[in-house]
Amino acid sequence: MPPAHDPPVPPHPAPRTPPGRDAPRRVSPNTPEARTALSVVLSGRPHGAEPQLAAFLDHARTHQMDLSGLWALYGRRGRPSQAALAVPGVGRTAMLFLSPLERPAQIPPAAALTRAAIAAAPVRGLALVQALLAPDEELKSRSLTEGGMTRLAELLYLHHPGTGTTHADSPPELADPMAPNGLIRPRSKAADARGLDRFHGVPWSAHTAPAFASVIEASYEDTRDCAGLHGLRDIRDVVAGHRATGIFHPGLWTMWSDAQGPLAVLLMAEAAPSGQHPPGALPGTELVYLGVAPRGRGQGLGGALVRYALAAARPFGGGVSLAVDRDNPAARRLYRHAGFTPTTRRIAWTAVPPPTA
Repeated sequence: MPPAHDPPVPPHPAPRTPPGRDAPRRVSPNTPEARTALSVVLSGRPHGAEPQLAAFLDHARTHQMDLSGLWALYGRRGRPSQAALAVPGVGRTAMLFLSPLERPAQIPPAAALTRAAIAAAPVRGLALVQALLAPDEELKSRSLTEGGMTRLAELLYLHHPGTGTTHADSPPELADPMAPNGLIRPRSKAADARGLDRFHGVPWSAHTAPAFASVIEASYEDTRDCAGLHGLRDIRDVVAGHRATGIFHPGLWTMWSDAQGPLAVLLMAEAAPSGQHPPGALPGTELVYLGVAPRGRGQGLGGALVRYALAAARPFGGGVSLAVDRDNPAARRLYRHAGFTPTTRRIAWTAVPPPTA
């Protein structure tokens, strides 16, 4: 995340006249109104979400989040009634958050907040703004549509529990301690390497980075995985966004080639720690992206790379999580056969912000 442009929200806001009514108003993070507006984003109420708000502000400071894309609507009593927050991130993208909606009458104001947040700094001029909603958030869905955003895809979040191996345990049978950057190389006699003995894997490095980008672009041809995103961002922004997922390890990014050249990539990351895991438990890994160029399809390479991913995850706790487009049946079958099970669903929305003046 880029560093915040404003100082952190003051912990004890002093009374002050709110910025106005009727139209969405930008709320600067260094003003007392920011705390109540953020509370509305999180809970729908100006006050009463202190533990949740404190946790969010701590997360924002830790990750240097830019909170200058905060907008609010004010009611008759001068309190924020609805709010939106657009947070820019790596890869020239931003994520939009709307305050909870309970009544259809709140849809037009929420749409106005959406339009305002997309059209102004810090989002204006970025390549893409996104939002993720639960499937039952119908009022927010209608608000995003009226606010100029487009439904992209239904994402299925999947998880494989793995074997539970930890860093302290013996390395997986595919581990090669002499490999560069800790790359796990396949061995033809290992069950986890089945299907990879005909291919050569290399890790991410400054030298291989251009080839990684080329294979990622090639894998987009005729794909069913969030096809609406293709062409909206430069490949350098796409790669930067992938690298910002979880904790990046060069050895967990591998590119696979045959005698004719590169034809597939497998991008994994150590999952960032969270409060959802028991104390001392390793959070596992995320399968960030698996892409096969058209020339490599139909050879069982996707299934082989999923088996490789499960082996590579063992030193990080074994568990592997990922997201897949529901409209990508081939990928869903691939992960189902590998033992992945659904955990939740989200609807992804997108919009292209206006260019900077």
